[in-house]
Amino acid sequence: MSFLTAALLAEQRLLVLWGPVGMALGVLAYFLLPQEPGAVWGVGLPLIVLVLGAVFLAVGWLSVWGRLAGGTCMALALGFVSAWSAAHRQPPMPELPRRAVVVSGIVQSMTVLSPRGADDSAGARRLVLAGARFATPLDQGMRPLHRTLSITLRPDDSARLVPGNAVQVRALLRPPPFPAFPGGRDLQREAWFAGSAGSGRALGVVQPVACSHGTPFDAGRVNGGLTEQSRAPGSVEPADESHPGQEAEGQDGPAICAGLPRGFSIRLEPLRERIDARIRQVLPGATGTVASTVLTGEGASVPRAVREDFAASGLAHLLAVAGLHLGIVLGVLMAVVRLGLSAWMWAALRWPCKEIAALLALLGGAAYVALTGLHLPAAEPDDGGRGYTGACGGAACCVHARSGAGGGGRAARYAAGCAGGWRSRCLSPP
Repeated sequence: MSFLTAALLAEQRLLVLWGPVGMALGVLAYFLLPQEPGAVWGVGLPLIVLVLGAVFLAVGWLSVWGRLAGGTCMALALGFVSAWSAAHRQPPMPELPRRAVVVSGIVQSMTVLSPRGADDSAGARRLVLAGARFATPLDQGMRPLHRTLSITLRPDDSARLVPGNAVQVRALLRPPPFPAFPGGRDLQREAWFAGSAGSGRALGVVQPVACSHGTPFDAGRVNGGLTEQSRAPGSVEPADESHPGQEAEGQDGPAICAGLPRGFSIRLEPLRERIDARIRQVLPGATGTVASTVLTGEGASVPRAVREDFAASGLAHLLAVAGLHLGIVLGVLMAVVRLGLSAWMWAALRWPCKEIAALLALLGGAAYVALTGLHLPAAEPDDGGRGYTGACGGAACCVHARSGAGGGGRAARYAAGCAGGWRSRCLSPP
């Protein structure tokens, strides 16, 4: 028996930790392709590799090399297919109007951007609309967009918006731009996986849309903004009760009533904004923006100078909530819970403290991922949630691993982390 075979046999069940490495390499292979593969190459070729891996496992089940070859083929095939399916599950990219248009939809989130100069002391505000519709003759009766729109509001627009409000605004929209240079940051790919249809700039102030299936948005009563008496001309009257969900006619044209939000992320947005406001109140300035970025995922308000300082020091990845932050949260929660249970003698003698700590850490990690907005590197649904799933698998393996594990198991865990970093880099901005 050779030395390498003996080393593999000594690892035994810890070899399964190399599974995420193989899947990450399969994902990396998909994104390194020069062009998008069709159904034959995107599914057929991985299926052949998957069958080949099954054959290796069946024929060489009694050999460690047969199991290793079969597991490698299956992991690579599953990673490639998962990336291909994630890309093809996205809703189609719509054709945005090329002229100014009245856009109506549901407020998904509101972000305060960092100031861009001396004149912009407060910073602009960015509105994210879900279920957007366009008030144009060509788009009359259109279905709501399955992608979101990011619109930068005017500096004199003082209306405070709450996620879930139905609003309309006249804006000039633009699709995601091309890369500035070959190999540069691809905003189109980021928008495709982030579920974004594009961005734009508001030409007018935000106005409420009173829908027949919900309470009319009253910015003066709820948000301290526009009132019924000071509402700008051209605002929308309530829709006809006999036609629920249809258009509400205004003086400036139709404003389409969008459906009420039902997404889990939209329901968490008010809590996220309250935490962000509280952090900024206690920690004003750049310190508060960085702390809010780590705790709530609101990173758009970080000043440009701070971002440049982080990039110059090689720490720009700390401003993007990803596996590093999730790993810190999981580790701290698991350590605190396990130490607390160990300090309780009755529980330490009768309960599986390690398993309980791992389970509570996973639940806390899930809450953290949801609170920070389900970003792509952590657990974006478009990405299949494999960031958090990988953390679950890693924690489960750590629970069952014993203190006598060899160095190969530790190497597998390190390699899994590196492969996860490569994979996140393919899907997220640099």
